[in-house]
Amino acid sequence: MPDRLPTLNAQASDQRRQWLEGAQRENGIALAAASRRESLAGGVRVALAAGAVVAVYLLWPRWTPALVAGLIGAVAFACAVWWHRRVLRVREALERLALVLSETFRRCGSVVSLRSPDRPAEIAEMPPPIVDEGPVWRLSDQERDDLDVYASPVGVFGLLNRTSTPLGARRLADMLDGPLLSCERIRARQRAVRWLTEHPQNRLAMLAACAQFRGFDGFVLELLSAVRHAFLPPKTVWRRLLRIWSVASGIMIVALVAVASLAGDDMIAGGAAVGFIINLSIYGVLRRSLNATLNPWRRVENVVTMLEPVVGGMAANLPDETPLRELRRAFGRAAEASVLPALRRRVAWTNAGGLVHALLNIVFFYDWHLAQAIRECVFRRRRELLEALAALADLEALLSLACFSWEEPVVCWPEPADAPGVRISQGRHPLISPEWVVPNDAALDLDKRLWIITGANASGKSTFLRMVGVSVLLGQVGAAAPALSMAWSPVCLMTDLQVRDDLSQGESYFLAEVRHLRRLVCSDNVPAPVLGLIDEPFRGTNSREKRAAGMALVAHQLANSGFFLVATHDLALSRFAGDGGAAENYHFHGEYLDGAIRHDFRLRPGPATTTTAIHILRQEGYPQAFLDDAQCFLSE
Repeated sequence: MPDRLPTLNAQASDQRRQWLEGAQRENGIALAAASRRESLAGGVRVALAAGAVVAVYLLWPRWTPALVAGLIGAVAFACAVWWHRRVLRVREALERLALVLSETFRRCGSVVSLRSPDRPAEIAEMPPPIVDEGPVWRLSDQERDDLDVYASPVGVFGLLNRTSTPLGARRLADMLDGPLLSCERIRARQRAVRWLTEHPQNRLAMLAACAQFRGFDGFVLELLSAVRHAFLPPKTVWRRLLRIWSVASGIMIVALVAVASLAGDDMIAGGAAVGFIINLSIYGVLRRSLNATLNPWRRVENVVTMLEPVVGGMAANLPDETPLRELRRAFGRAAEASVLPALRRRVAWTNAGGLVHALLNIVFFYDWHLAQAIRECVFRRRRELLEALAALADLEALLSLACFSWEEPVVCWPEPADAPGVRISQGRHPLISPEWVVPNDAALDLDKRLWIITGANASGKSTFLRMVGVSVLLGQVGAAAPALSMAWSPVCLMTDLQVRDDLSQGESYFLAEVRHLRRLVCSDNVPAPVLGLIDEPFRGTNSREKRAAGMALVAHQLANSGFFLVATHDLALSRFAGDGGAAENYHFHGEYLDGAIRHDFRLRPGPATTTTAIHILRQEGYPQAFLDDAQCFLSE
């Protein structure tokens, strides 16, 4: 693949697409060559097998040459099978890379969801992150809904999600639900995401390696559960006796069968039959418990087989970057312990069938010994296995953040700072198509902690609040932010942008709104400064009390710490920013021109000076008498 990485800016969007087109062409050429090699290897396998059979058939009267020809043919066929399997793995890897490249090309500069946008289900046995995250701020359902984190068809999670396992999806959701509060932890995660962003070859190869787990969600979770619950049964007397009997009786039965076949003695054959019947009875008693132990491992054989090269590849290719260093070490511990190759071999034998397998079970209790071997392998290396699964989840989440950072047309790496405040230059909402989005600035600090934003309906107030919230959220999970520049101190996000009543709980719209806003009013005991985003406070009551409560809310927030953006239609609230204090007025302009409402969606200083509500009524065809009455009442 090409080594060149375009710069992250608006002009580089076409460059990135050209880079992807070049990578697709190179991968297509490699895939075509691999397909030809696979066809050749398959043909060689068939030719060698047929040649060996023909040679043995022609030389059979002379058994020595026939035996030599058969052995040579068997060795050559085995080599051809090994070659064919190797070529097949290469082709499958190139096909997965082609899929990832196609998805990346589709996503680059477009607002689409390539994987599920829904919030993944909780995983009770989810392994903890490899790297300590430090303190976090847990978003409530209110913030998730207000910021469209899990909106359909495309929310913030859907835009980010490039995971292929339920563990990776759950880890990404946990990152979004719990933004970091430590500048040090944010910088560490940001360094990891930045390295993956700036090395697209490595990132795409890792995505392609993880892509083989798609469609195996249930089996990945079953593997996690099987590892979690692996145990060594107590060494009881009957288990020791069973082990001894399985070996002794097996040797006895084999020996008696061999002697009986040579001597032709029916008594000896009868003794072998008695031993066979005894073992068959014992195995019948053990079979239910053995199936309960082995069936989960039989189902996850494919996942274990896929996990082995992924763990080995990640251990070899991840750099010594923090926290990628920790992920590399976790993969490395699992690879060095050789637990996955040993587990893969044992699990593969669980699915062995046929007459030979049945005879081994009856004669030697093969499945019983196999269950013991799997238990010991997993139990003794459980830590390494769980760390490998946790590292895979962490890596998938980081890869998703890196994909977003590379695929967005305009991004910056936010700078976490100890000085309180939020400063965003040319911020863009990532869920708005690039050709429609209008960038805006935001600057909150100790001197100006509260912005009162006025403007007409559909002028951009709510979108601006969401842009600030999403930018801060992305910054605190370690991703790039859709802006030209951003610097901020970690905050506790609290929002009140949309409220839904709950009649099943006897909760009216206003009551629901009051309860949500109470979190902002009573937010003294939070671990970091609050960033409050409020859209039209107390809109669920009458205009008089709405204004009084809104003014009380603004006065309260000015008297306390934190940073707030309040969008409102009530121009009375804008008076709080007229005394040169910590509040400031901004507005979105709208005007009625040529029979239509015009918005430029640009934030301007000062309160709104125009209104458009009556013009909207006119635009929607209300009678002129109605409009005249409304204008008259407005004048009063």
